[in-house]
Order: sequence, then C-alpha cells, then structure tokens
Amino acid sequence: MAKLAINKHKTRADAEVSYLQKVDDICEAMRMKLMTPGTGQSMVYEIKYQEALLGSGPYIEAEAEALGVPLQTVIDTVIAARRSVDQKLCLLEGKRIKTKRLIREASSAAEMHSIIASANLSFDID
Repeated sequence: MAKLAINKHKTRADAEVSYLQKVDDICEAMRMKLMTPGTGQSMVYEIKYQEALLGSGPYIEAEAEALGVPLQTVIDTVIAARRSVDQKLCLLEGKRIKTKRLIREASSAAEMHSIIASANLSFDID
C-alpha cells in the first residue's frame, strides 16, 4: 500500500472528504493490477465474456481460430478468467466500503489516517 502523509485539514469534514478519496484512489490502483487499461480493451473483454456465456460469437471464434484451439477452450478460459477477477474485485469492494464506513465514523483526521494505514485494501483474504 502507498505511504500516507498526515495532512492538516481545516475541518473534520475536509479530512473525511480527503481520506474517502484516498480509499478510492488506493482501490483503483489495486483494480488496475487486474485490468488492462483502455476503454476499448475493456469493451472487448466484456463482449468476449458475454459471447462465452452464449457459447459463440465472432470475438471468441476469432480468438479460437487465431490460437488454433477449440472454441470450448476459449470459452472455458474466458469464463474462468472473469470469475477469478470478479472474486478478487468483490473482495476489494467489500473492503473499500467497510474502510469508507469506518472513516465516516471516525472522530478525527488522525483516526481516519490510522484506519487507512491499517486497512488491507488488497485482494488478499484477511
């Protein structure tokens, strides 16, 4: 996790906004470890996943042909990859929401800082 500097905030509300954004920034960096950047590539992955669920489609058929493997191999690979990513992202999302709740409940900026510093905002299971 990135090192956090203790910032001076004018009000508790300012601190909350700042630390809530830090949680989102940390989680976005973690998500990007699993995802290929680029809107177009994300769209292709989503199309391939939807095609895999249907059992056919031009993207996964093109991939099977390009790789010289059976279509079912591509289908199985795409679905397994998506499920693995989804499991990790769901775990991270739960941690993100919990950390933000704790920040909202914190009584001071120092406590907010401590919450983020001790949060395990990663894909590892606690």
